[in-house]
Amino acid sequence: EPLVRAILEMGPRTSPVSRALREHVEGVRPLRPGQLARAEALLRDGLLTFRLGELHRFVEAQHATGFTSEALGPTTLHALQMLRHLRPCHRRSLRRLIHQELAGDRTPHPRNVEWARRHPELDLELWTSDFQDPGAPGVRSVLDPLERLLAGTRVGSCLGIGGAHIENAAALALDVNKRVVYARSPEGHLQARLILGFSEEGTVLLHAPYPESVGQDVRDRLLTWVEAFTDALGVPLHDWEDDGYTLPCIVGPESWRDDGLWRYDED
Repeated sequence: EPLVRAILEMGPRTSPVSRALREHVEGVRPLRPGQLARAEALLRDGLLTFRLGELHRFVEAQHATGFTSEALGPTTLHALQMLRHLRPCHRRSLRRLIHQELAGDRTPHPRNVEWARRHPELDLELWTSDFQDPGAPGVRSVLDPLERLLAGTRVGSCLGIGGAHIENAAALALDVNKRVVYARSPEGHLQARLILGFSEEGTVLLHAPYPESVGQDVRDRLLTWVEAFTDALGVPLHDWEDDGYTLPCIVGPESWRDDGLWRYDED
């Protein structure tokens, strides 16, 4: 509801808020639970386009990005908007990453290189690859670091722009010990996001999929992919009942904040 009200206050433009959802929030015509869920799904689908439109207007007004307009694709625009919300100590690393991506430079950050050196037990090439499993169609690891920045914005979580833990999104893009996985429908629509981490204890950390309302079939596909991935890595999946794990931030924010691990056995 606060998000809908904030968008409505900005005026019509290309607002992703449907008339039905607007009237529900304004108390004019309440929606039934099923109708509300569909309206919220439509809002999520249109939210990224709306935010990018607002960012285009911001960039045109400011003329202070340091990037040419030809380079400002959707993921770059989003990354630039993220810069405005991060703490100053993290902007430099992200700006460096943006410049590298635009230049096609995939040279790893020295801190990531040092972290990998301390963890020879992890097959880094496989960990950072486009691993696929035939038993989990539509589930893929996100390789583009600027797309990983979108991990919160795309699903409307607290890692997105305006969210309480936006600094974590920077860590997803910058740190080699964290991965983002998307599940998509046969038509290519994003269904869920999953975050993995490689702990200092040598286990794979599995955070719960988002949005929380994602269906059981999608959850099953995600879990099938994760089990195949960890088997290929030869690394155990961390027991979700054990909260004694460490997931450091390498290049990104000083501390990683999470809500615990996915209690997949209880789904």
